[in-house]
Parts: sequence; structure tokens; C-alpha cells
Amino acid sequence: MERNFKYTYAVSRIRCLENELLPMSFFHRLIGANSIDEIKKMLGETVYGLKEAENFDVLWEDELRRTAGIVREIIREKRIRDFFAYSYDIFNVKVLFKNKILAKRGLKKNWDILIDMGTVPVEKMISYIENEQYVFLPFYRKDGVYILFDLLEKIEKMELDTKFVDIYLDKLYFHFMLDEAKALGEPFLLTYIRTLIDLTNIMVFFRSKLVDRPKSFVNDVLIPGGFVDKDKFVEVYQDTPDMLVKSLSYSPYSGVLEKMVALFEQGRNISLIEKLKDNYLITFMKQAKHVMFGIQPIVAFMVAKDMEVKNLRIIITGKQAGLSEDLLKERLRDVYV
Repeated sequence: MERNFKYTYAVSRIRCLENELLPMSFFHRLIGANSIDEIKKMLGETVYGLKEAENFDVLWEDELRRTAGIVREIIREKRIRDFFAYSYDIFNVKVLFKNKILAKRGLKKNWDILIDMGTVPVEKMISYIENEQYVFLPFYRKDGVYILFDLLEKIEKMELDTKFVDIYLDKLYFHFMLDEAKALGEPFLLTYIRTLIDLTNIMVFFRSKLVDRPKSFVNDVLIPGGFVDKDKFVEVYQDTPDMLVKSLSYSPYSGVLEKMVALFEQGRNISLIEKLKDNYLITFMKQAKHVMFGIQPIVAFMVAKDMEVKNLRIIITGKQAGLSEDLLKERLRDVYV
């Protein structure tokens, strides 16, 4: 196997940073805390140590910003650095398009959650969306722009709920990212994006069935390019969910799909199916632990950090809402370490 030595320094830095990742035992300690002040004290032992007058949302963003900054520092090629930053761009685009829907309903726009870590500064991104200058979006491609205008038409006709904006924009995003991964010539990046496409399509399948969306909608929003042909999802959409398991029994997702279908048929919350999707991704990423040369450990670390922040959000918001310890533990995602 050919070794990719250009990431040797980057991987050595990542190995050191992996020591900062929080183990599951730490999350259980947080869940057992008696107060938010006690949680703040525990976080003070980690890279998330709260500064004076700092709220949790700022804390999470600061840590993700630090992580993104480290990745920018250790990766030499700008196009690969940008590859990792596009997820923040699409997040901001989603927020701004949802604001378009809110404005049409006479509600106030909210830009507070925009994240200034993408390839496009937040102020410019706001201007592009508000002034409909979509040609300046990093995801704008002639062969994918129909997705964007389909979304805009549905927003104009008020046919789309805000939660389905993500589905349309994910299609635009992955259409672009698939091309980028191919152009970069990094096999693992292509594998990573194709896996994300499959996992996204799986969630589209379950979310659409939950609210009884028509088959035509599912066919429109499913994303091509994954390891699983999107038509496989369409073919069994109107059947019982267990037919998806049978249809994809050959795939690496068969085991997790069985668990997802069991939850769906029990009428459980879609968030628990989302958890299974996240756990699959973390397990998939753990292969990077055995890679000494290559981009895999960098990708895995960023995924691990995102999942870590998700767990912290789950705990903090859950404790503030008075949720039980058992319920919080049930919602926790697996960890990388």
C-alpha cells in the first residue's frame, strides 16, 4: 500500500490532540452533576474551561473554531483546507434560507447562530443570500443549480417547511462535495463523502415516512453518488420499512438499518434513529486510529470533535430542561476515544 507522507506532520499533531477528546466516562460524570455550576467546574478540567461571563454556545463555537484553525494550520493545500470549511458555509446557507421562509411568514429573521468559519465570511454570505447573488456561493455549479431554484420556487409558494430546507440544501452541498472529493484525488475523502450521502439518504427516507411525504418528493430530494443507489430507497419507500433492510442486506448499513427500523416501528422519536446514524459514522471513523500516513486521522478528529460538542449540547440543554439521567444517557452519541 502506498503511503501518503505529505500528512506526516499533520497526523502527528492530530495524535496529540486526540488526547484532549473526552471519554464516555466524563460525559456520564457531567450527567450526574447536581447543578450547572458543577458542570462548569468539571469543564474547567478540559479544553472547554469556561471563561468569565462566557455562555455555553460561545464555548462550543470557540472550540470548533480552534479545531478548524488547527486543521488550517497543519494542512498545506488550500483546496483541502477549504474542503473541511465548506460544512460551515452550507450551515450558514441553511440558516439564511430558513430566514427567507420566516420573513415570508411575517416573522423576525435570526442571524445570531451564523458561524464565521467557512470559506465565505458571514457578512458576505448574508449579502449573497439577501441580494439573491447565488452565483457567488461556493456550491453554485451549472449542473447543480436546478436544486437551488427548485428550493427557491417552493419557498416562494410557501410549500416547504423550514425543516425540509436542510434536505434540499444537503443535495446541493453533496453534489458539490462529491465533485471536490474526486478532484482532490484523496480516496478516503471520496469514501467519506459517499458514506455521508448514504447516511443522509437513510435519514431522508425515515423522516419522509414519518410525515408521510409522497414518493415523488423522496425521489426529488434523495442524493445520488453514494455507495447505495438512491433508487433503492425509492423502490421500497411505499412498502413497510423492513423492506429497506431486505433491499440493502448486501450493504454495510444492514445492521444499523435493522435497529433503525425497529425504533421506527416502535414509534420512537426520530432523534434516536439520528443517534444510530451518528454512531455508525463514529464507528466508521475509528478505522483511522490504525492509519499512520494519510488524511484519515484528520477527518476522524474533526468528526470526533463535532460529535463531542453534540454530546455536550445534549447534556447541557437536557440538564437545563430537567431531563432524567437515564434519558440523557440514552441520547448520548458514541465517542471516538
